[in-house]
Amino acid sequence: MPLVAAIPFFVLIGVSIGGALYFGAIAFRIARTMRTLPTLRDGLALAEECGFWPSLCVVVPAHNEEAIIGDLARSLLAQDYPKLRVVFALDRCSDGTERAIRDAI
Repeated sequence: MPLVAAIPFFVLIGVSIGGALYFGAIAFRIARTMRTLPTLRDGLALAEECGFWPSLCVVVPAHNEEAIIGDLARSLLAQDYPKLRVVFALDRCSDGTERAIRDAI
């Protein structure tokens, strides 16, 4: 193989090996991070071990959401979290958003 043709070949091989090492290191760091970061499942298990659930307040900002706010309110009220409080913050609604929320609860 002539030297002129061999140089790009070795450069290409070097770049390929370097890319494989780089993305392998990224894959390793992602896998390590996924094992060490706490998940929601870990937090729920911790809450069950402690024997109490902290109180939770969900604030829902709404402006002219009459069409969907009733379903959202029913969905939030159907949650089984023991100390859940839902607050709807209505921002000068000009439609029947408030009425839809009151009908849902």
